[in-house]
Amino acid sequence: MRKKIFISAISAACILSMAGACTPETATRGNFVKNYQLERIKPGKDTRQSVLRTLGSPTTTDPFDNRVWYYLGQKTEKHGMFDPEIIDELAIRLTFNDEGLLDSVEKLENGHMSVPISDNETPSAGHGEPSAVSQFLRNLGRFNRPSSDTE
Repeated sequence: MRKKIFISAISAACILSMAGACTPETATRGNFVKNYQLERIKPGKDTRQSVLRTLGSPTTTDPFDNRVWYYLGQKTEKHGMFDPEIIDELAIRLTFNDEGLLDSVEKLENGHMSVPISDNETPSAGHGEPSAVSQFLRNLGRFNRPSSDTE
């Protein structure tokens, strides 16, 4: 009897997990600027403040040039236990001149960039992991009883 209940419970769990995996899990990250919003901003006329009112805050700014703003958006879809798949991406670069007027609006194709991960390690100035002997010798004089003048 217990075996039948156990098998039934496992079967029910498998069926429920498969039913949940049928519906993809979607996520939107960043700022998806709509076409009508882009049509409202005009190079040579709009300032940083008017762009902020129309598009909202940029997703990021260029770390080396504060005159360049980026609006980035990404939609992903995840099926079950698999990694999320990118289904839509948007990358827009806005450039301002020195006076703060919008200079250019550019939609970037292939806004997604793959950055390789390196397994190299950065050497540190330390001596590595201390051994038990070196820890003992370093702490040898630290735990002496204080001398009292009353003895």
